[in-house]
Amino acid sequence: MLGVAAGGVAYAAIPDSNGVVHGCYAKMNGALRVIDSSSQNCDTKKEVALNWNQTGPKGPTGPKGPSGQTGATGPTGQRGPSDAWDTAAFLPVPISPDGGTVIVSLALPAGKFLVSGKTSMRDNLAGASFICEILVGPDVVDETFAKSTAAAQSLALPLQGTVTLSSSQTVDLICYTDGTSTLAIVTHMDAIEVGTVH
Repeated sequence: MLGVAAGGVAYAAIPDSNGVVHGCYAKMNGALRVIDSSSQNCDTKKEVALNWNQTGPKGPTGPKGPSGQTGATGPTGQRGPSDAWDTAAFLPVPISPDGGTVIVSLALPAGKFLVSGKTSMRDNLAGASFICEILVGPDVVDETFAKSTAAAQSLALPLQGTVTLSSSQTVDLICYTDGTSTLAIVTHMDAIEVGTVH
């Protein structure tokens, strides 16, 4: 709305600076007129002043809407780096002909592992037989066999297998012989934790 002032045209302040619209309601015929409260007033004998906000008051918070549908599962991320365990015996270990001799051991936590071992066996007499195993308790993970054809012959016995442990356990590399002076020269055993065994 526009208000006319002497010497020019002035814009009416409707609504006012607080956003309130001011009006006057005629008592006789119900006519309503909007005024600029900064320069106009209602005729209190003939009119009733009415005020209202251009923007209504904020209503109460509505009820919470239903939960949306669960989004699609994202792609599986890459597996992190694996843990590894390693042990070795570099000094000669005598192998008893009366029973197996544990050469090296690894204490592993629960999980899935690829276990590898290797030892070199030697006996001063030709014809000695060697058997080496990777064991978890009484269970054989892998076994290998060799027999010397010459005195003091060194033979490598490699071992490898997968192990799934439900709790912490010890993995042993154990060897047997029918020789009388058998030595395990150098022995290694490694375990690498893996995600899936195929």
